[in-house]
Amino acid sequence: ILLKRTLRIGDWTRREVRRTTASLEERVNELQKLETILDHIEDGVIILDPSDNLLLVNPAARRIFEIGNQDVSGKNVFTLFPHQDLRNLITMGRVNTLQYHEISFDDERVYNAQYASIPGIGIAVTMQNITYLKQIEHMKNDFISTVSHDLRSPLTAILGYVELLDRVGTVND
Repeated sequence: ILLKRTLRIGDWTRREVRRTTASLEERVNELQKLETILDHIEDGVIILDPSDNLLLVNPAARRIFEIGNQDVSGKNVFTLFPHQDLRNLITMGRVNTLQYHEISFDDERVYNAQYASIPGIGIAVTMQNITYLKQIEHMKNDFISTVSHDLRSPLTAILGYVELLDRVGTVND
């Protein structure tokens, strides 16, 4: 009887170990997929704990802030990224419902950054490059300014001639 009971316990233990191992392998595969996604998206992702220490910085965010492959886990975000626009987004995001902010760089790159609070973890900042949209907006404004000027110039000349006609006196045939 003791041998049968020991065999049953052994069988049960092996089944539980296989089940647990399969479950863990499935979780590891899910985490690897998530890591692959974060590594390959073009948007920058920065995850912070409640004390503003870095938990995760994806490769796109590393390129945006030019920090290379150094280990950043546990470092304060404001020490590693001393960018004023990023600081404003994080500090204002905590006190307001402000969720979007533009982050501009000296080399004319512009990113639309989104602040998101993550319960039990901290916050996430995602950054999308909108430099091309800013360039298009600038081109549009230049075009409108040029067209406006070109339309005003002939009208100004015509108005000048009309004023000259009034100075000459009455107009006859």
